[in-house]
Amino acid sequence: RSVMEIQAVPTGAHLEGVLSGRLGMFPGAYPEPADRAEFVNQLQRELQATPGVQAAAVTSSVPMQAVGSSELLLEGEVLPPAGDRGQVANHSVVTPGYFEVYAVPLLAGRDFSNSDRADSQPVAIVSQSLASELWPQREALGQRLKVDPRDPASPWLTVVGVVGDVMMDMEEFGVTRTSTAAQIYQPHAQQPWPFVSPVIRVSGPPMAFAEAMRNAAAKLDPDMPVYWLRSMDDWLDVVLFDFRLLARLFGTFAGFALVLACAGLYAVLAYSVSVRTREIGVRRALGASARSIMGLVAGQGAMQVGIGLVLGGLLGLGFGKALSFALYRVDSFDPITFATVTAVLGAAAALATWLPARRAMSVEPMSALRDG
Repeated sequence: RSVMEIQAVPTGAHLEGVLSGRLGMFPGAYPEPADRAEFVNQLQRELQATPGVQAAAVTSSVPMQAVGSSELLLEGEVLPPAGDRGQVANHSVVTPGYFEVYAVPLLAGRDFSNSDRADSQPVAIVSQSLASELWPQREALGQRLKVDPRDPASPWLTVVGVVGDVMMDMEEFGVTRTSTAAQIYQPHAQQPWPFVSPVIRVSGPPMAFAEAMRNAAAKLDPDMPVYWLRSMDDWLDVVLFDFRLLARLFGTFAGFALVLACAGLYAVLAYSVSVRTREIGVRRALGASARSIMGLVAGQGAMQVGIGLVLGGLLGLGFGKALSFALYRVDSFDPITFATVTAVLGAAAALATWLPARRAMSVEPMSALRDG
């Protein structure tokens, strides 16, 4: 159930048809921030000019992968003492067009543009969650804040836009219960990070454009490799792999347990019928109907199944609470799950009971008395 809920949760970004890669601009070849900003700007142009590419951008982190977090300081507030962290948010550096690639809605203000340069006013875009956390009673647009305020060189950033929330990593699925959808974005031209991910939205299969992405980078710098080339659907599969594997393992073990339980129930009832063959023959000779004999055996099986369900339910509650940290949007006592398990076990037990009961119904009175 948790895996189903995780797979159905909206990520906030449209992942289908998007290809991402990774590259690094090392200090030897790109010693100055301006060098990195220029390379990224040219790379985005090359990617955008590629036939079949609908939108292109460059980002420090893509959805569904680990993203760094940074401390924030609002204008008018005091920085907490060393060792104490103030407000924290996910922090990404992106180029204009990033929100178009992932179809992230712009809720207020404007997107980044080519006019957001190193020599222009430092700006930022915040997610809806972060805007609500920082300025619950005020408009976020026009507010000022610092990212990594303990760095003396950190400038005051003016909020120029608010966008929808995007799930950025595993914690966003609530697995660790420490996640946050709060996100702040800066333009890459004003914060030229050396390690970035080119991302493109394409009109065909994303992996068919992998070579085009490599060629675009090689055209600008023959020594620039692009690695981690994957479609965003593939990244989502990687993110969910552990959950799916865990679900399959639990499902496999549960299947084995169900088979063993049914086999055990069948063996016990079959043995009971064989031991009580004379009794059943006497009952039949005294006028007991086949239906009453069926009820006799089925009642014994139902009692055993009932005891098993009660004990199993109590143990299930205990294990459910112990595993609650790994559950997402599913309560440790989930009525649907418990009802489904009870129905499956009941149906399997009914089948295991029916076979011995059918054998008991076929017992001939004279044959049973003679053999007894």
